[in-house]
Amino acid sequence: MAGIIQDKSKAHVYLSAAAHQAYEHFQQGQRLIEQADVFYSRQGVPPDDVRAIIEEIEDMRTRIPLFTAAGFVRDREVRSFGDRSFEVVFTPGHADGHICFFFHDEGLLLAGDHILPYIPPSLSPNIFDETSQPLAGYLTSLAAIEQLPITCAHPGHGTSFGGVVERIDEIREHHALKKELLFKILNDKPKSVFGITGEILGTAGAARDDWEKFMALNETYVYLQELKREETVIETASDGVLLYRRCPR
Repeated sequence: MAGIIQDKSKAHVYLSAAAHQAYEHFQQGQRLIEQADVFYSRQGVPPDDVRAIIEEIEDMRTRIPLFTAAGFVRDREVRSFGDRSFEVVFTPGHADGHICFFFHDEGLLLAGDHILPYIPPSLSPNIFDETSQPLAGYLTSLAAIEQLPITCAHPGHGTSFGGVVERIDEIREHHALKKELLFKILNDKPKSVFGITGEILGTAGAARDDWEKFMALNETYVYLQELKREETVIETASDGVLLYRRCPR
């Protein structure tokens, strides 16, 4: 979208440094493909399915128009838009470089994909940084937004809504339940992300398209990383594939 707006209006584009890094990764073509191959193969994904994932990533690349960044915004800095001012709030989670804009005078939040009215935003790994913790970062970002006196949120998808604190509680509960469900699937037998995702999807997985399977795989990985961070799951490796099992009681 930034590239389209800049092309049509010659506008200056400002974004977070993390968002610009992600943009640069998507422009690296062959390196991006090679990194995706390595990352998803390490999750136990069979070669044919890895190729399907790479096709999805390449499709995303074609839908990101080129743009030139004029500079980077800083967390909690205040900027002006016409006769209005707004605060930049870094909200990593849905993407490492995600940001929201909060208009203090009106109590309005431009929420992007951080808080949506009907569904929780998807969380995906940073394939260039396996130390990234998308769920932990997202929950921390929710806590930051929760402290703002928001009267109305304008999301990137769906209709504008109030009751932001209540919506945040619902999203937290969603992630807690999904994490609990995944933990129940684990036992003392090591399993790959691909294998665990297959168990979660069950027979319904056959009816899912490649994009839905890709997103489900990413979500499984994100929850496993959070469980590992909480020290309830152990991560090991065998033949280059990451495996997960419950920690001994």
